[in-house]
Amino acid sequence: MSGVEEENILARHKNKWDVLAKENDRYYVRSVHHEQSDEEYEASGKKNVEEHILNDPILMAKLGCLAEKNVLEIGCGSGRITRTLSKHFMNVAALDISRTMLEKARYFVNEENVIFLESNGEDVPLFPASVDFAFSFIVYQHFPTKEAILHSFRQVARSLKPGGVFKVQVRGIANPDPKHWAWGPHFTKEDGLALANSAGLKVIELRGEGSQYFWMLLEKS
Repeated sequence: MSGVEEENILARHKNKWDVLAKENDRYYVRSVHHEQSDEEYEASGKKNVEEHILNDPILMAKLGCLAEKNVLEIGCGSGRITRTLSKHFMNVAALDISRTMLEKARYFVNEENVIFLESNGEDVPLFPASVDFAFSFIVYQHFPTKEAILHSFRQVARSLKPGGVFKVQVRGIANPDPKHWAWGPHFTKEDGLALANSAGLKVIELRGEGSQYFWMLLEKS
């Protein structure tokens, strides 16, 4: 795929998510109810942080004191998880492709230790070696191409400090309907290992391979 083709795909992807955000940001971030209160929306993000970060002993042993760490959230949407991250980490860099999602996230979160960053769908506009931890949940399963995912992983690796960790979920099975709005690439265990290796990241643990929620815990040497 040429660079121009990839740019065009990412531009369409960016436009799609702006449209979805304007239509109903909370539904397209958390597709359970079309109407979700602030309390329900925040509670779901809190549950995800507890399950996938705070109650992960391997991850927590790597991170140590969260209040002293900077975290990068890939695909923050309208701030569902960001709000809870801001209560545990020293600083949060919340990244999303959609300007509309980011506008809604700023309104929902409004915490001094959070910065919101707009992405083209691949790049991470942070200084090298500036974050201790990167996290992403139900985001890469929406990316349009594997090339974009690899580029993003490499950007995350660039942003991590040596010894920094990246906990990330990708789709481990194909979407049965490729035309569905949430369609995106999927990865086998072997694909995941190759993806991590190509990004220069060491695999600490893999979980859920062969399912929609294929988790990888990765470390920068």
